[in-house]
This record gives sequence, C-alpha cells and structure tokens, in this order.
Amino acid sequence: MKEALCNRFHMLVGTQKCPPKGGATSMYNRRERVAHLIKSEVSAMILKELKDPRIGFVSVTEVEVSGDLRYATVFFTVLGENKAVESTIAALEHASGYVRREIANRLRLRYAPEIRFKYDDVFRRAWHLEEVIRSLHDSDGTSAAEEEERAQGRADTN
Repeated sequence: MKEALCNRFHMLVGTQKCPPKGGATSMYNRRERVAHLIKSEVSAMILKELKDPRIGFVSVTEVEVSGDLRYATVFFTVLGENKAVESTIAALEHASGYVRREIANRLRLRYAPEIRFKYDDVFRRAWHLEEVIRSLHDSDGTSAAEEEERAQGRADTN
C-alpha cells in the first residue's frame, strides 16, 4: 500500500518511482530521494513564491543532503553579471528560513534540514574553458568552420 502511494505521488510529480526497500543502500537511496525532492521544491519556490527583486534568473543545479538529513546544500547558478550574483546570494540567504520551513511542511520530514545556498560557477568555468579552446584554435590559423568542414569530409568518406 505504501509503495503504491509512493509510486502514485511520483507519477503525479513527474519524478522517478521509489526504489525497492532493503539492503545497505536504502539510506543512500533515501538521501538521494530527499535531495531530489528538495531540489524540485526549492526550484518551484524560487520561481513562484520568492518575490524578492534581488533574485535574478536562478537555476538550481544540485542539492546535497547530509547522511542524517539535517543539512542540505542547494547549488545554484545565476544568469547575469557579478552584481546580480551577489544580490541573488544575499536574497537567497535571507530567504533560507522561509525555505526551510516550507520544506519541512511539504516533505513532512522529522527534522527540517538546514538550508545552505551555494553559488555553482561550473557553467562560467566551462564557458571560460571553451573560450580558451577557441582561442587556441584561432591561434593555429584554423577557424571553427574549417574544422567542421574537415570533420564533415572525414565523416562523408567513411
């Protein structure tokens, strides 16, 4: 009965079904499930409920939950300049109490996890790395279009 309710909930929410119980990995799976649910709830809250004008265009990239489910670190990215990032960080830290209370109410956990927001600059680093690679290609005297034509030529001959 409980598994049927769990599967029905996940079907309505659009997430994966609950994995079967048992074994040493059940705590690990629970931590993953809680992290996934926190990610979806925090994303929805940022999109629909937090009305702070300092919050920019935010995407929640990942949530890490401690083993005892008492701490959750929410990683996010922001579209914009450094000023937008700083103001968004301040606004999210200010709203962390509200987010924690709402997570406790919605997920009905025994202990409400302490929510920490951490800026994830992985996309900026990837963009910078891509720029470095492009500049190396440009310094070789070949453009990206020439590289694509060569790759197409090789693919056509095979």
